[in-house]
Amino acid sequence: MKIIIVLILSIFFYPSLTTQDSTVVENQIICNIAGSVWTSTYVFDINQLPERCNIITIGQYAFDRDDGTNTRIMESDKDVIRTLIEANKPVYTRIGFVYKDDWSSIFDPPDADVFQTEIFDPLVNFLNTIKVNGLLINCEFIYNNVDIDDFAQKMSNFVTAIKEKVDKLIVGLIISGWYYESFSDNTLFDFSITNKALDLYIINWSILNDCEEDKDKTGMTPITSTTPNTTTIEQVTCAVSNSDMDKSKIYAMIQMLPVIPKNLVPEGEKRISTYSIFCASGQADSSQWCTNPPKLSYDQGAYAKTFYVGIVLQQLDTDDYESKCECGPFPVSNVIIDGWTGCPFNDCPKLDRS
Repeated sequence: MKIIIVLILSIFFYPSLTTQDSTVVENQIICNIAGSVWTSTYVFDINQLPERCNIITIGQYAFDRDDGTNTRIMESDKDVIRTLIEANKPVYTRIGFVYKDDWSSIFDPPDADVFQTEIFDPLVNFLNTIKVNGLLINCEFIYNNVDIDDFAQKMSNFVTAIKEKVDKLIVGLIISGWYYESFSDNTLFDFSITNKALDLYIINWSILNDCEEDKDKTGMTPITSTTPNTTTIEQVTCAVSNSDMDKSKIYAMIQMLPVIPKNLVPEGEKRISTYSIFCASGQADSSQWCTNPPKLSYDQGAYAKTFYVGIVLQQLDTDDYESKCECGPFPVSNVIIDGWTGCPFNDCPKLDRS
């Protein structure tokens, strides 16, 4: 893939994505908690969240979840949402699927009556009952759904219908940076249509490249690179800038998890872990895990500040919440936020193998 430009010159070649819009709140830091869907030793404690998180996203309302105990959303995640709301914290959750994405059943349902009674009405009831502030559509792989005719319009219709039933609801769309080369192709997905309904776009920078030997020290999401066939944040950002996405609504989602190489993980098991485990002594093969060096995480936060209106920290429950890295709780979250806010860089030696 062609490298667009080196970082030091980037500001001269394409403008900041931030535009003036009095209806948009800028400089927001959204911190995501994957919740019970993610196997982690993290235990939610409202008093131990990173102080600079403006909004907390927790869990996912999954259209295909019903295990007899948890219907649509995990009960434990509901409890976290209620705790945050009682503390007057802005809270978002996601909608999506657990087992297999089936967005045509949501945006282009074959039976309108079944959709209304079994999908739409229960979602509206959940939102009005639990009173989250925002909803993020976890349809990262939007270009896998191009078989849905008028996909952008049908997504907009769905969002508009939800907003008509739920007062003051913020709705966003999560999009994988993998697809940056398609962002300008309005025949596949027309952002000029969804701009009218959506309040924010979240561009996921996480894991733009696979976990390979050269990435274990340099990071899987470089801002710029001279290595052939490496996808960079600059490439993604340039594609966003050239798309029809409303530039006043675009957030960057920044990687927050260590990735384990394929050869170290039994087939079918998760390849992601936590920084608490990564930094714990005696973890076999952790030296081969792919992580972002602290300076890269800091620079990503600073870079996002130049070109985006807000950031999303990928998962607090994959950070070092147990302080095993000896830099206090949530060191990865904090170094990203330091970059975003322009605070001085503080290294964390146990995280730095660059």
